[in-house]
Amino acid sequence: MPLVVVATQDHYGEYRALNTYPMLAANIERSPTDTPHATVLDALDAIELDQRRKRLERWEETYKDRRNDRRTVSETQQISRLLAGGQIETLLVSQDAVKHGSVGKDGTVAFAERPGPEAYDVYDDIVRRALDTGVAVLPVRSDEAAFASLGPLAATLRWPQ
Repeated sequence: MPLVVVATQDHYGEYRALNTYPMLAANIERSPTDTPHATVLDALDAIELDQRRKRLERWEETYKDRRNDRRTVSETQQISRLLAGGQIETLLVSQDAVKHGSVGKDGTVAFAERPGPEAYDVYDDIVRRALDTGVAVLPVRSDEAAFASLGPLAATLRWPQ
């Protein structure tokens, strides 16, 4: 997990001399005792957005690099089947998209027009299955660049298909 330190510059220097945590994201140069909580939260929001943007850029670069090696896929049915076979490495999914249907044990997707007892959100089920099998999941909002270029689901694969 990324770590953000709230400390004055002097204390931050001492911290860096004693700790080599590799996921140090940033330092908020403030005294934690004299800074209002809302100010720290505002600074954290900016740091989180920057970390998220960087993570998306790294993921998109990896996706582009693996495209020529047949190690990417962006079609729901195919992603679901490859997930059932353990081939998905990372999954990018839209937080906003909803597609009703059902997913079989083998990953076969049957789409439906509306929700019901046998028709639920397919994307949610795919994400749940991905998390259950240790796949790294990267949720994106529909206004982010990765979503615009790849659609509601996209995945990198552990080996070529």
